[in-house]
Amino acid sequence: PIGMEMAQAFVRLGAKVTVIEMDKALGRSDRTHAEIAIETLRAEGVTILEGYKATKVEQEGQTIRIHTEPKDGAAWIVEGSHLLVAVGRQTVFDGMDLEKGDVDHDRKGILVGDNLRSRSNRRVWALGDAAGREQFTHIAGWHASVFARRAFFKQRTTAHSLPVPAVTYTSPEIAQLGLTEAEARKQHGDEITTPSFRFEESDRAIAEADTEGEVKLIVRKGKLLGASIVGKDVGDLIQLVSVAMSNGLGVKELTNFISPYPTRAEGVKRAANAHYADVVFGKSAKRLVGLLQRIP
Repeated sequence: PIGMEMAQAFVRLGAKVTVIEMDKALGRSDRTHAEIAIETLRAEGVTILEGYKATKVEQEGQTIRIHTEPKDGAAWIVEGSHLLVAVGRQTVFDGMDLEKGDVDHDRKGILVGDNLRSRSNRRVWALGDAAGREQFTHIAGWHASVFARRAFFKQRTTAHSLPVPAVTYTSPEIAQLGLTEAEARKQHGDEITTPSFRFEESDRAIAEADTEGEVKLIVRKGKLLGASIVGKDVGDLIQLVSVAMSNGLGVKELTNFISPYPTRAEGVKRAANAHYADVVFGKSAKRLVGLLQRIP
């Protein structure tokens, strides 16, 4: 995701940008929502090569040349003046002599349990990137909370006790929480429903002349399994679903509050309402209303 964020930033600054992606760009995001962001980047001038593996990098004078090998089709050589390698981060333990402290670790980080304590030396705790887990600033903040609760207040909170939201800060943004639709359908098949709300129906989005995107909830038998939102400032919107999922609330609870009008966040409630559209507006509901109207 960082590579796509930087690609859009640099193309808006006037650079010519080519993204080389070995698999699918934004592959961890909901596929439909990822394509919305990808098409926006392409429309702004970013060349995105999906399914291409960088096999060789060479430099001749001021020109950098990247040789690529595609899954299908002809090889491609990309030339430019600068190369940004966006393949994640690796925790640096140089000079810490972890071996002397009997602290087991690998290239991702210190080997810890869900309590964030070293598996080999219980006197050592690891938080954030050093714990070898999700590399998000907000995860480091959550780890600090887990540490304080366990070390000082002897609570049983674990690092994996809450769902982790992730936001890709392209324009439009993509916010993801829990399972994607594809992941949920792989696990639960046709039991999955995906109530949604498009921002083209949002009066706030219409007033701001920015109606691209939608809210999509991933639901199984009333339980929230995940959510994906694409559009303007959706990193703020995903927090409503995050609060619900973190506290064991279902899709019903997302319908049971008053949302200020006009706001984009109202889209989360309207997506939840869509889950009950057949119940409220279906034939059975009409028959029930007809019967109830006969009661004096």
